[in-house]
Amino acid sequence: QKSGAYTKGVTQASAAEIDDLLQTMQSVICSVAERILSGEAEKTPSEKACAFCPVRADCNRAYHR
Repeated sequence: QKSGAYTKGVTQASAAEIDDLLQTMQSVICSVAERILSGEAEKTPSEKACAFCPVRADCNRAYHR
């Protein structure tokens, strides 16, 4: 820790591990996007949550004021 950077618990990943993680993340993101686009999205449980959503103006499930 001579450089002043905090690295406790940080491990170095191999290129293959990073590629695997990237593939997993892309798969999960695509799956979630497909579910949202197919209409499988629940109305948010609170008006406060909708206040911060960037797509609330186009959402037919959002709380609007």
